[in-house]
Amino acid sequence: MSGSGEHQPHRRRWPWVVAGLAGIAVVSVAAYAGEEQDESLAALEATSVDASTLPQTLPFRFVAGHLLMDALPEGSTEPIDFILDSGAPTTYSDRTADAHGGEAVGQVREQAIDGSVLDVPVISIETLAIGDAVFKDVAGSQNWVAPDNPLSCLSDNGLIGANLMKNAVWQIDYANEEVTIASSADGLDHIDDAIALEFTFTSIASPSPLVRFGAGDGELVFLLDTGSDGGLSVNPADLEAIGMTVDPDGPAADVLGAGIAGIFETALTYAGVDLDIGGTAAEAYPVATLPTLAEGQGNIGNEFLDDFVVTIDWPNETLYLDPVTGDGSIPTPAVPAQATLSWDGEDIVVGSLARESAVAQAGLALGSVVENVDGVDYGEASRDDFCALFTGETPARFAVTTADGESYEVGPADGFYDSLDR
Repeated sequence: MSGSGEHQPHRRRWPWVVAGLAGIAVVSVAAYAGEEQDESLAALEATSVDASTLPQTLPFRFVAGHLLMDALPEGSTEPIDFILDSGAPTTYSDRTADAHGGEAVGQVREQAIDGSVLDVPVISIETLAIGDAVFKDVAGSQNWVAPDNPLSCLSDNGLIGANLMKNAVWQIDYANEEVTIASSADGLDHIDDAIALEFTFTSIASPSPLVRFGAGDGELVFLLDTGSDGGLSVNPADLEAIGMTVDPDGPAADVLGAGIAGIFETALTYAGVDLDIGGTAAEAYPVATLPTLAEGQGNIGNEFLDDFVVTIDWPNETLYLDPVTGDGSIPTPAVPAQATLSWDGEDIVVGSLARESAVAQAGLALGSVVENVDGVDYGEASRDDFCALFTGETPARFAVTTADGESYEVGPADGFYDSLDR
């Protein structure tokens, strides 16, 4: 295998909440007939950048597997935070739309990772400044999560999406928590020796990059999704299409996912896939199978991406991945936690559970109400109490006590990937 096995990520990559292992819902703009749709797509395509304000190198905050950046809307004196999400169109909360947006210009139909399809309004903010970089006519869907959704802990404002990002080159340095926004990749570090992959996208209105990795008897297509806390995930049918089957007894986790459409329960079963990533091999790499993902379009999230300096060159439709390993190999992913915590709108609950882990065998169940964490009473926890846990530093090991009085010591799911012939 090509991964060194000795690479230590600069932070734990499984936060308190595993938001479906696809993080923010994968949202695509679906085509359907209608004047409102046409007007909305035109507005999304019209988003542009003032090239004279580039380049910019700016900090971001990496919180619970997501990238948070500040932006200043037209007429505002205080910046507001957004999640940086290459996997979705720009998205505004009702509060942000009311405070900074104009009248709705139409509506679009969007599909979330749980398979639901929503018709949502589109509004446009005249300018949005990210640092000194000025983006104009920033259209976005008015469709952010409800306050009881765990993802609202990250931002009350929404997503900076692909229809804004496509106007520039974005280089994401996870280790140093910096983003460089430039007109061109010329002169940027982490390009010459990086893995280079051409990408495509379905439309200018929703230009999330689609990249292809060699795999099995063919290839797998992945949507590049910086709004996701997950790794590599595909529909099980995608593996069948390249001559692979998913072992039902392989490593798996049950998950309460959190996305734009709300909370949903799903299961992830992992397969070890031999990947060719732009000529660099990654043998038996753990790929999660997720039945709710669209066939033919998997997902790449930050659990995979933060092992690289990532450069998304939209003008030239090229993705550069510069591995953090000294020898240029693809790092081995960290094992998941045995369990993580989530919020169901009323209580802190078990949000993910690795099957066959020690805590699962001891009786911990997905969705169990958690009343104590590391000696702190959360029996009457508020949303703010949960958000403080979610956005705080994740310990390598922690203790939970559930509503039935049982206590569990939760740590890494050691050996989780062992059956993948690594």
